[in-house]
Amino acid sequence: MRASTSSMQNILSNLQFPIRKEQVLEHARKQNVSKNIIEQIEMIPDEEYKSADSLMQAIDAASQKVGGGGGGKSQSFGGTGVGKTGEGGPSSGGSSQGFGGRGGE
Repeated sequence: MRASTSSMQNILSNLQFPIRKEQVLEHARKQNVSKNIIEQIEMIPDEEYKSADSLMQAIDAASQKVGGGGGGKSQSFGGTGVGKTGEGGPSSGGSSQGFGGRGGE
């Protein structure tokens, strides 16, 4: 389940930019945000974000890459990966990384 854009913006409203992923996570944890939001932030690339907009785009993009997989989740990284049921699950646009099974073949 993805957090709403407005709740994510409220959480991130007091950040000073540019900011790195670890700083965002530290800020979110200090605010005692939900596990779901922490997981979304953990999925973003480890880089410097110049603005709230660039950070939100990264969070949205990372959140959209997770899904599929009968028994696991697949996450795309740039090619084409396909997992079997209970493994990584199909992943268009990238190799399949399994969570709860093994990755795609």
